[in-house]
Amino acid sequence: MVECVLGKVRVNFDAESAKHRLTKEELTKLLESGYKLSETLQASHPRALDDSLVLFELLDCYKHFGLNIVVGHPAYGCSGKFRCVIPFAKKASRFFERTKIGAEGEMNTKRALEMCKTFGFTFYALLSPKPLNTQNVKLALYTPFRADDSEEQARNVLSESLAGYLKRRGVTQDKLHCFALYGRVEKLARLANGNTIIVLHPCYRDYKDLAEQLEKLRPFFG
Repeated sequence: MVECVLGKVRVNFDAESAKHRLTKEELTKLLESGYKLSETLQASHPRALDDSLVLFELLDCYKHFGLNIVVGHPAYGCSGKFRCVIPFAKKASRFFERTKIGAEGEMNTKRALEMCKTFGFTFYALLSPKPLNTQNVKLALYTPFRADDSEEQARNVLSESLAGYLKRRGVTQDKLHCFALYGRVEKLARLANGNTIIVLHPCYRDYKDLAEQLEKLRPFFG
């Protein structure tokens, strides 16, 4: 659906639990079909080592496959310890151009940026009100988004579909605009610059609604 509407764009997968994660066979089928995609490894999750075996095998086999190494949020059964990222990051260093490193919190962000600078990784950051000094590191900025001419309607859908995400980060309704974009699609333009990849998370009710959201985003990918 994404490729039909937007063309050749990279799709990021980010499974919150094992039951939502694509299997090796499913990922292979997508990659064999030529789709560009990235999968996320929660480095501090107990199953991280097992998951990494599949993901690194795919990195070896497919040049259009990418890896997002994130610390992992405790809400997903992760310890949240940055040291868990280190062995996976070292192993991914030869795939640096296809690897993103993500972390939350001031100290973990600093460590992740230093790692990106050392290995040439892209830093995977969440949209937030706090300015980020990327130290000339390439940035991938993740932002939830809902396109609609009515900001109020867009905010309502976004608040409902991302209730867990917002609650985990203590985001109240009056601060929602600092952590997500909603309303007219032109708002995305303010995020774009030469050193930033924008990783959009369109918020939708069903697949018909998703198709409509993608159509609204089409001019931005122009």
